[in-house]
Amino acid sequence: MNLFGRSSDESARAGQRKNKKSPKDWWIYLVLGLVTLAFIGMVSYLIYFHYSTFRNQWELEQIEEKGIEVPALILKKQYSDPRKGLESWTLKYKYTVDGREYKRSKYVDSGIYGRGEIGDTIQVRYLPGNPKVSDFPGNYGLSNEWITLVIFDVFMGIIGIVLLFKLRRIAKEERDKNRGKQVSNP
Repeated sequence: MNLFGRSSDESARAGQRKNKKSPKDWWIYLVLGLVTLAFIGMVSYLIYFHYSTFRNQWELEQIEEKGIEVPALILKKQYSDPRKGLESWTLKYKYTVDGREYKRSKYVDSGIYGRGEIGDTIQVRYLPGNPKVSDFPGNYGLSNEWITLVIFDVFMGIIGIVLLFKLRRIAKEERDKNRGKQVSNP
């Protein structure tokens, strides 16, 4: 017997009941886990997307500064209608450097897209140390997408933090509510 008039076995069982999580709490932990996984996935994707965007920006700058111009043959032209999503222009082309042929596909702005038709020759620049990296002189169509990335990052970061704190508060309120029920029902 202890001070509360219970045997040690009864006290141990009552303690175990207090430490058990309520079956109603499982959904909170599931939602918190899914939100955490989604947040980790989003951050991983954004890190990769940032890396590739800034790498592309660096390559564009290097091509503009140090690029060597060669003629390229336009193989394919593709236009994406804005009614089906984002309006974009793509050119597939090939060029030769030191006897080796390179084929590339590149998003371009509308001015470069209109410079020639399939089978026409157009000037491209390539990096001297890496001829497979090329672009059209003056192709600035997508060079400012980092601004959009920063705005998107700030917005998604705020949403993620607000959701995380909101879910943590809900989980704490549920735990506190369940603890109150367990204490009052011996």
